[in-house]
Order: sequence, then structure tokens, then C-alpha cells
Amino acid sequence: MTIRETGKMEVDFQNRVVENEVVEDISNDNDDDDDDDGNHMNGNPARKEYAVSVRWEREQAGEIDPVLPKCHALNSLCCQCATPIGGMFVLCQHSDGEPIVMAGPLWSFCMFVTCPLVLFISGVFFYFVLLNDEIDLPDWLTYIYLILVIVTMSSLFMVSCRNPGLMERERDMERGRREGWYWNEQVGSYRPAHARYCSECKVSFGYQDILKPIHKDRYLNFIYLYL
Repeated sequence: MTIRETGKMEVDFQNRVVENEVVEDISNDNDDDDDDDGNHMNGNPARKEYAVSVRWEREQAGEIDPVLPKCHALNSLCCQCATPIGGMFVLCQHSDGEPIVMAGPLWSFCMFVTCPLVLFISGVFFYFVLLNDEIDLPDWLTYIYLILVIVTMSSLFMVSCRNPGLMERERDMERGRREGWYWNEQVGSYRPAHARYCSECKVSFGYQDILKPIHKDRYLNFIYLYL
């Protein structure tokens, strides 16, 4: 067998492999479309796929050794029933996977430091000032103060336990180029210019503020909590 015939056989083999891969991709796409159609026929919307860390996905699949977070022991104890999305935990979600109530990677700091600190200072002021007979403040001031404390804690919950603006994964090259988006290798997705990746949360966000991503639905709560 000559060198030319050998090279021709290798080219033919590579062509057959490429054709088989194309056929498999088409069949897989058709299967995915059938699954999506079946979900829509059953009234179940397709679940959203968020732009989470590719490394985190490989850790979940057991392909590489996981990097344990700072609060790994506490997360393992208190977040067993939660659905993880990167470094965040979803406690309640819609049928399509969009979070309703979720917690960030440092939820323990908010629960065991921030909330007790706010309640402790508010309780001290309430007991030693508002309930002090020597100062003799009007009762309506006490009611207003209690309402403000409740609104503050509610705003803290609405800011820290709602969707901060998780970005869905986008692999469509044509749409990414058409929208002027950039490819992010960390999450395996195209992203707009204003989107940012958080190494603590291990997911990309579509909105960014000075300190942390703030979704437009939580902006008023964040402004009140800041004030």
C-alpha cells in the first residue's frame, strides 16, 4: 500500500467521524427539542440554565476534587434540602427553576451576625429609651419605631434572600455576536458588558452595584436598607 493510499484512507476515516458526530449532534438536538416540546405539552416550562462556574459543575460531577467553601460544615448541616446554584442555595423556586427565596454563600454571617446586631441595638434603644418612664416619650413614637424596625428587617430579607439577577447561560454564537456580548470562559457562556462573575457565588450576574449585584426588583429595598 502506497503512502498516497494510506493518506486517502485516513482522510476518508476522518470525514466519516465528522459525519457521525454531526448526525449525533443533530439527533441529540432533536431529542432535546422533543423533550422541550413534551414539557410544553405537559404544561411544564423548560428549566432555566444559569451561567454558573464550569469548574463548580465539574466538581459536582465528580470530575475534579472540590474546593471547599469557608462555611462548608455549616452549609452541609443547614442546607441539605436546598438546591445549590454555584455557591448559592435556593430554598424555593418556580417550576422553571427561577429562584423565589435563596441565600448567598455567606448567609451564616447575615443570620448570626447582622440580624442579631440589628435586633440587639434596636432592643436596647427600645428598652432604655422608649420604655423609660423618666424620659416620658409619647406612645405614638414607640409605634413608629417598631414599624421602622419591622420594615428594616423585611428589607434586609428582601435584599439578601431574593434573586440578585442570575444570568442565564447563552451559548449561541450568532446571538452573542449580534448583541455584542463577550465570551466568559469561567461560566462557558456569552455575557453582556455589564454582567460580572462573582468568585464567591460562582455565578454570573446581569446587574452590578458598588458592593454587590443588585437586581432591579430589589433596588428599592436596598436603598431603604442603606439609608
